[in-house]
Parts: sequence; structure tokens; C-alpha cells
Amino acid sequence: MANFKFQGQEYKYFTGSYNDCRHNERAVEVALAIDLVNKYKSGRILEVGDVLSNYISISHDVVDKYEKRKGVIQQDVVDYSPTENYDLIVSISTFEHVGWDDKEGRDPNKVLQAIDRTRWLLKEAGLMVVTMPLGYNDNLDQTVREHRLPFDKLLCMKRDDYNGWDEIGLDAALEMDTSREPSFTGMMRDSNGNEISLNTVYTRFLLIGYIFGRPPRKQVKAVFTATMDAEAG
Repeated sequence: MANFKFQGQEYKYFTGSYNDCRHNERAVEVALAIDLVNKYKSGRILEVGDVLSNYISISHDVVDKYEKRKGVIQQDVVDYSPTENYDLIVSISTFEHVGWDDKEGRDPNKVLQAIDRTRWLLKEAGLMVVTMPLGYNDNLDQTVREHRLPFDKLLCMKRDDYNGWDEIGLDAALEMDTSREPSFTGMMRDSNGNEISLNTVYTRFLLIGYIFGRPPRKQVKAVFTATMDAEAG
């Protein structure tokens, strides 16, 4: 594995040992996320889902409903209300779990609610970048097929037979078999650095969603007015 290209830029595959990155989508999504965090290091950054701390030293805010690591804001992102908005929000393979893995019960609409809620945590000129695999959350996959995900831009990458990744059109990807491939056994390190065996599956397609800034105030007013009219009517 050497480099991959995405949106006209060349990146080096990320090969961290935790979660055996070189054999899965982490090779791409962690590389993209680290590049973004470095570019926005002088601004306010939020990570939804505690992932990057497994690979690099971080100083940005992290919100994660279940992670108990010191410094993590242990809260559901749909309930998170910071005092100041963010220049950059990143999320690595987290939103596909929202509403799908919840211990309180499965809620197929919660992922849309979470994405919409998170976009309001951006500054007006902020950027939100989310990666999610196809083939994990059936409801999310159907939402993608119906073009109902609330991103300003949605791109896709496909894994080849040699663990490399290539950018592919979303419509072309959706015409292919997006299910994950049979499981394999590898090795990973836990949070204490101990090696443990890992049974996982190959993700074939990775989604990269972009949201360019918080909606303008006039849209907020329109939504508020429409809500008040509906309640009054």
C-alpha cells in the first residue's frame, strides 16, 4: 500500500496497528480525518465518536455516548449543546451506529436526526466531514439509495481486491453489491496495547459526506415560523 487519490489530492494510506487499519476502511478515513484536523488546528474542532485518540495525540473536543475515556464528552450527539460552535466537525465510522446499536432500542430515523442536529453545531463558514461504510446499517443504506441523507455533498470510495481504495461515483456504487465480504481473522491492539484476535468483515464501499456550514439565520427563522404556524393550526 502506498498512496491513494481523493478529490484530486494524494494521501498516504494510514496503517496504524489498532483495528488493523491497513486491511479496512480506516486506511482511508483516518488519513482524511488527520489531514483535516491538521488544516484546522488553529480553530475549534469537534469529533463525533472517539476514534482519532487511538492513533494520534488530540486536543479537540470529542463527544461519544458510550466512551468513558477521560476528556470525552459522554453524551448523545443529538443532545449536545456547546457554548460555542465549531470550525470543523469530523466523524469516522460512527453515524452508522446511531439509532442502530442503541441499547434503548433501534430507531431507524435517529441517524438523520443526528446528522441534522450536528450541522447546527457548525459555524456559518464551518465544515463537517463524515465517513460511513455501506453494508452495516440496512436502514442507512436504504436512505442512501433514496438520496435522503442531508449532506451538501456525498462521495464514495471502493475497496479493490488488494486493500487499495479508489474514488467511485455514488450512483455507480449503488448499482453494485454493497454488502460486506465474509469475515476474516486478524490482530489488533486494545486500549492497553495488548494484542487480541479480531474477527471482522471487509467493507467494500465507504461514504464521505460533506456539510458546508450552518444554515443561514433566515432559514432558522423560516423553520421557526413554520413550526409555530403548524402548532397554531
